[in-house]
Amino acid sequence: MKMFLISVIAVMAMVLCGWLTFATSDEVVSVSLDTAEVKEDTSKAVEAGEKLLDKVSEVAGDAVESAEKAVDKAIDDTAEDSAEPDSAEAGIENASAKPVESTEQSETE
Repeated sequence: MKMFLISVIAVMAMVLCGWLTFATSDEVVSVSLDTAEVKEDTSKAVEAGEKLLDKVSEVAGDAVESAEKAVDKAIDDTAEDSAEPDSAEAGIENASAKPVESTEQSETE
């Protein structure tokens, strides 16, 4: 049943495109397929497809380029952040460098 439905849809599409024509006379029914029209339309479709693919590849190339720049920037930012110590780490390093007096000693004096 699927094949029959697909065949009917294909024939209707060919009739709508003007590729397939039906003619009747007194005793003869004829069906004509205009192969020149089919070739012309398919070549136009191929050209349109090529243009579409070129545009898509251009847009995809721009997107890849943009993504590469974003990744490079993120890597650079990460490298800069790791080169500078965090403020919490700097505070710990500074605190360990200075001797801290005990509060017990100051109370006894």
